Amino acid sequence: MMSKQAELLAQATQADVDRFMKKVKKLPNGCWFWTGGRSRGQGNSLPYGTFSLQGRGVRAHVFAAEVIGKKVCPPGHHRDHTCEFSLCVNPDHIEIVPASENLKRRWSSGEHKK
Repeated sequence: MMSKQAELLAQATQADVDRFMKKVKKLPNGCWFWTGGRSRGQGNSLPYGTFSLQGRGVRAHVFAAEVIGKKVCPPGHHRDHTCEFSLCVNPDHIEIVPASENLKRRWSSGEHKK
């Protein structure tokens, strides 16, 4: 059974992708900088992009990974920014990893202190 978010993402259209990409600035280092809305959310010290899809807010990097990059995130896994930039939405910079690995990387990078 799909989660509500997975169902919502599965319904994204090309028009949604086009609207999303209007809020992206491609940087020389390969990051896609999210220029749209942002929020911190529970447990996050860094801001993450927020995108409106059918009237519901979804994390911009989640939309990028799942809809543009076709990277499904199974239960118990997280989407990790390999570039360590929370506002990057380049699907090539988002890796699906077990939650334990994401936590380990977060602590080793010092992101938990920011």
